[in-house]
Amino acid sequence: MRAGDEVITFINRNLEPYRGYHIFMRALPEVLLRRPKAVVLIVGGDGVSYGASAPAGQTWKQIFFDEVRDCLNLNRANHVPQIRTTIHQLPVTDHQRRVSGCDRWGPHRSSQSAHTLTVTLDWIERRIG
Repeated sequence: MRAGDEVITFINRNLEPYRGYHIFMRALPEVLLRRPKAVVLIVGGDGVSYGASAPAGQTWKQIFFDEVRDCLNLNRANHVPQIRTTIHQLPVTDHQRRVSGCDRWGPHRSSQSAHTLTVTLDWIERRIG
């Protein structure tokens, strides 16, 4: 991928019906037909966070991918593995303590987002080039 490329993303902790994965996958062939230069990145795991489990021995991710597999250009639709990251604990600054009255340590979400983005971009670079 290069700067300026069309990229469509679908990102969830787990790829399952409760998160709309089935709707996205069923719409994907038409979306790719209408956007012939777009590349799709689907990020998420095989587990279930909400709703029912997939039938024994299967995952929702694979079930709905298999439904449309024959209608997709697999060079343009990429499943990225679930991203695991650690929330970095940083001290609250003196200014934050004065303004909020807070004297505890807290997660620094910008650091987490930057780490997640780095992990994702590294994977994309290795996979797609």
